[in-house]
Amino acid sequence: MEEYSFCSDKVIICHTTYDKFGRLKMAKQTVMRSVRISRELDNVLRRDAENRGISFSALVSEIFTKYAEWDRLANKFGVVTQSRSSFRGMWEIVGKEKAVSMGKEGGSRAATEVAQFWFKRLNTRSFFKLIELFAKYTKSFEYEVESRDEREYMITVHHDINETYSIFLKNWFESAIQIFVGATPSTKVSLNSIVVTFRESHP
Repeated sequence: MEEYSFCSDKVIICHTTYDKFGRLKMAKQTVMRSVRISRELDNVLRRDAENRGISFSALVSEIFTKYAEWDRLANKFGVVTQSRSSFRGMWEIVGKEKAVSMGKEGGSRAATEVAQFWFKRLNTRSFFKLIELFAKYTKSFEYEVESRDEREYMITVHHDINETYSIFLKNWFESAIQIFVGATPSTKVSLNSIVVTFRESHP
């Protein structure tokens, strides 16, 4: 069982890591902090870490990361958490025409407001960071990105909802890309996926 102790001072620990080609990557610094938690909370965290086969520290770091990347910001915008069944049920009653307008509104206004607040700028990098966070924490879709020459991109988005949700995603991605990147994307839609391609108009 992993042992841990509280400390009164901050300790900086530098980790040296390498990429898959064996090249030295920038060192990551970690900070040791002293915290006090209830015995009940400690038991819950230790049990969950053990059940998942990870260390207590790894679980706590994961929780802190989610707060920093998502919770503290999502709360400011009133993001609502839904079960997968209720999310799917919502898209079963939304019409295709409504899905188009919801997608355009979400991609052109809501997405840009969130990105401006989080990243302070709208560009290709902030667009990809935004969809990374949405996919990671809302789990409403999965995606893959292919890049041919670092300016031309193909995004394949997968989900398990229905065709109406694909139509929503098509309009969301197209509207967001037009504003973030300044490009006009091309999109193919199917029952449970969309494929979006676009090329940056500038380096």
